[in-house]
Amino acid sequence: MDEERGPRGRARRAERRPPTLELVVPGTPLATPEHMLGDPHTVQILGDRTTGIHRRADDLEAEHADRAGGRTEVVTEAYTWENRPGAAFARGLWLTLLPLLLVNLVCWMRPQGPAGRPPARAYAVLSRLLGAALTVQLVASAATVSMDLAVWQCAVTDAACRDRHAWLFVLSPEAWWGRPGPPLVLGALLPVAVLALLARLSRKNWARTEALRPAETYGEDHGSASGEPPLAGAGMWFGRRQVARLRYAHAALGLATVSLLLLAPVLTYDRQDGSAAAHAAGTVLGVLVLVSAAVALVEVARAGRSRVLDQRMDPYPRLQPAVGAGLLLLAAGYALWPRAGWTPAVQPAGGTAMFGTAVGLPGLSPLLALLLCTEVLLVVALAVCCLGARRRHPVPRPVLAGFAGPTVAVLACALALALGSVPATVTEALLLGGPPPSGACPVEGTPSALRAGAGVTQMIAMSCVYFALWSWIALRRQARDLAFSVEAEYRHEHVEPERRKEIVRALAGARLTDAAPVLVGLAGVVSFVFLLYASLLELRGCAPDTAEAPAGLLRWSHWLLTTGTWFGPVLVGLLVTAGWLAYRWPAARRSVGLLWDLGTFWPRGAHPYGPPCLAERAVPDIQWRLTTWTRSFGGRMLLSAHGPGAVLAAAAAFQLAPVVRARLALLTYGSPLARVHGRWFPAYLGPEALRRLEREVLAWRNLYRTTDPIGGPVIQDPASTVDSPLTRDPLSVQRSDQHPLYTPIRGHEEYQADPAFAADRGLLLTRMLPPPPPPRPAAPRESREG
Repeated sequence: MDEERGPRGRARRAERRPPTLELVVPGTPLATPEHMLGDPHTVQILGDRTTGIHRRADDLEAEHADRAGGRTEVVTEAYTWENRPGAAFARGLWLTLLPLLLVNLVCWMRPQGPAGRPPARAYAVLSRLLGAALTVQLVASAATVSMDLAVWQCAVTDAACRDRHAWLFVLSPEAWWGRPGPPLVLGALLPVAVLALLARLSRKNWARTEALRPAETYGEDHGSASGEPPLAGAGMWFGRRQVARLRYAHAALGLATVSLLLLAPVLTYDRQDGSAAAHAAGTVLGVLVLVSAAVALVEVARAGRSRVLDQRMDPYPRLQPAVGAGLLLLAAGYALWPRAGWTPAVQPAGGTAMFGTAVGLPGLSPLLALLLCTEVLLVVALAVCCLGARRRHPVPRPVLAGFAGPTVAVLACALALALGSVPATVTEALLLGGPPPSGACPVEGTPSALRAGAGVTQMIAMSCVYFALWSWIALRRQARDLAFSVEAEYRHEHVEPERRKEIVRALAGARLTDAAPVLVGLAGVVSFVFLLYASLLELRGCAPDTAEAPAGLLRWSHWLLTTGTWFGPVLVGLLVTAGWLAYRWPAARRSVGLLWDLGTFWPRGAHPYGPPCLAERAVPDIQWRLTTWTRSFGGRMLLSAHGPGAVLAAAAAFQLAPVVRARLALLTYGSPLARVHGRWFPAYLGPEALRRLEREVLAWRNLYRTTDPIGGPVIQDPASTVDSPLTRDPLSVQRSDQHPLYTPIRGHEEYQADPAFAADRGLLLTRMLPPPPPPRPAAPRESREG
């Protein structure tokens, strides 16, 4: 007992210092734990099928090795996510909801500035209202297919169309259900089914991600103070309440949309030839539906994300879908009520744009016109918010001059219009024989807004072609400078011409990421023009008159609309295929894969039906692991993160308590923190937030290559020691004793194989590990002589 309290006891306790935890976070879900740990024998020690932590089979009890007389300095673990069968195909299906993914990104693209100020709050509210408009537009597009084209314009109005399609025999006018009411109720099942499917998927993903509680941080409510970065808020990755409120409100909005489309044709008849009592009852029901939609819009505007852990679940938002479903049943009963002599021909022939065409479903055209005008006004309001914040809080090198959010917002609206026009135009081609001839003012078929939306895909595709040509010309002009830089970097080696061309191509391809804002801006301008064009068409009620428009313009417009009918399904197929190949084909990894990483990193703050947020599962996982390790062993920690995994690591570091953050070191490589996230999301990962993270962690080193299309430096400050010198790629351009074969150009991959990686990792571990205890002096030997 005395020996334990003496110098030998203190030395023994010093030898038993806690080991350091190294957690490896990959940049792609395809990274296997065997590859990350460099060992074919690994074991999952924590987690489930979605996420997990793995160790080498020989390191299962590494942190307790000192009890058996051994010594373990570093315990290495690998974190894996979304590495399960079918994940790639699910990614492809989720990309068909690309507009919803983009509007969720818009919510986090606000300019730099305090989160509690009125411009930031107004920006968040506008982005959520834009998401609500996209939900109504999605439901209206589905209703166009079933309620307008299939039921109203074919089965009910056109007997010849009904006779050409035998599957419409159940809607024959000879039976009582062949009158306009019952077919409309039957057609309303499609938009309700689409809404129910999206709500079900959102609820399932909500239970897997947003509803999982983050880690406790010693009882501190860190991030709630106004001086903390936004990513340090304890409620940043806990959207349980917000997403639930948005999900209920969007469901109520969708149901109200279907109810209004059911009531509009019935009220049109009752106002002209129906009974006064029926018209009064329908008017009261319509007012109730509008009140329900208004309440849902207010809930959308109020459903912001809290900076603290808000575990409350308000009971009244859950009632909104139930109230909406009840009103929809009442609207269906109102439409099913027998009305003698009711036929679609009763509505005003050749009516104005605000009351539909002669045979179009009443109420659909004004709804689409209102939606498009609202979206244009919301985009303009977002631009005004960005303009005010840009003057107060300037950011170096802002993307699109600080208007990245409004540009992506208008792109989301245009893509929603284009994707919504795909089923409508295909249904029109199959049922009604295709679009009208050039210069004709259509009296039937797809509404003018969706008809114009069919041309958005071609215009965006032509913008991509123009961008590709511009990039090719610009890179050809830079080829000489790139060749000189290659010669200067490998001045002590002989560079063969073909080898030099290969390196120049890699350098040129890596620079395309920095040119992405040009493509987004070009597509945004084209989308805004088409959005205005579609809204004007819907307000006028038909295509431009032949007497007012040149013949060439009419032919060009007709060609766009005709080819858009068939190019739209190709676009959907390309989206699914691109999502499937995002992590298997290098070109798709740099474009679609990066977009998917962005979309699944940021929470669903504007639209609850978008793709799930992976970071709401991954960031708390990493936070839990680091916090529990500190509580159990008290050792230091090293986060080794590659690519998008570096963004997860930075977000997890912000979530740690300051005392835990001070024991953490970061090793990032191929990181898009500043190059992508810092420029597009300056309020959350801008220069100020990254400099603060550098000051508060124990140490930080970042590696990048000039041939990497994703990674780059993270601290744009010459005084900073975070960014390592540029890593050469390839390591050698000719054969030698050290490299008997040509070394590959790795670009974004295989940073661990670079000698600079081992040097920086060793430097961090040297700074983290405490110095070994001094040797104990030898005890003097006692004399045995008597």
